[in-house]
Amino acid sequence: VVVPAMGRADVAVTAVAARTLSRAQAFAAQYGIDAALGEYEHLIHWRDVDAVYIALPPSLHAEWAIRAMKANKHVLCEKPLCMNADEAQEVVAFARFTNRVFMEAYHWRHHALNQALLAELHASGPIPEAIANFEVDIAKTPDELRWRKELGGGAMMDLGCYPLHLLRSAFRCEPTVEAAYAAWEDGVDAAMVAHLRFKGAKAVLMCGMRTSKATARAGFQVGGRTIEIANYVAPQLGARIVRSAPGPHDAPDIPPLPTTYAAQLANFVDACARRAAPLVTLDDSLAQMRAIDAIYAAALKSKP
Repeated sequence: VVVPAMGRADVAVTAVAARTLSRAQAFAAQYGIDAALGEYEHLIHWRDVDAVYIALPPSLHAEWAIRAMKANKHVLCEKPLCMNADEAQEVVAFARFTNRVFMEAYHWRHHALNQALLAELHASGPIPEAIANFEVDIAKTPDELRWRKELGGGAMMDLGCYPLHLLRSAFRCEPTVEAAYAAWEDGVDAAMVAHLRFKGAKAVLMCGMRTSKATARAGFQVGGRTIEIANYVAPQLGARIVRSAPGPHDAPDIPPLPTTYAAQLANFVDACARRAAPLVTLDDSLAQMRAIDAIYAAALKSKP
């Protein structure tokens, strides 16, 4: 979904690398990419490469983000940033030292509908209560990284990071984790529920990898009314803001396109060209990883 979004006149995908050359060649043939490489190291030193997109498992994010920045490349890195906040701190420090653009790929945040939602929430007054979820059925197979702890799998890492990022963006402060409960399978959280406090407000986060219906919903009590959104993760597939009553700061209807990925790429390219700041900042990414760590710590504490 990311590569097709790169249909901009000022962006060209010049090379792709994979664990094996045959995988890289198949991907390059599918998307019309000129160079297919069997080594990640070759990619970060490849000619005519200004920036790299890291879509590896979280366990490899820190290593290859730092290697890419050492090679003087800008980096768009898939979420979650790393395995934990210690790794995230190392990546953030290196990005600041090298002055390379490093942006974590929370694509949802770039869509105009979600920007309008956040603006409406911020203009409507304090949010005393909120709830957000993201649940998708993910088949448990030996090759599925989201079911492998050593690769950075888990519902919170892959899915729960989205509602967490939404809640943090809505409240504009960092949460305290009051409690968290996970359904564990082979050392991986198949589901997670976290009770959070954002100063005086309370929020509930839910995520899971076993469900009969994919859902990504959020609801906020603010200004004496309820503001809800369904499918905030990919509003290009159909989403709108629903309110229990009209308000003075209601956002207009937003068209579904461009996609979250296209909007994310536009911001990343502008940041690399020093025309704009990354919407997802280094401080944001580090705080996000610290919050994920705190949720896992609370869930392990409550583990039977």
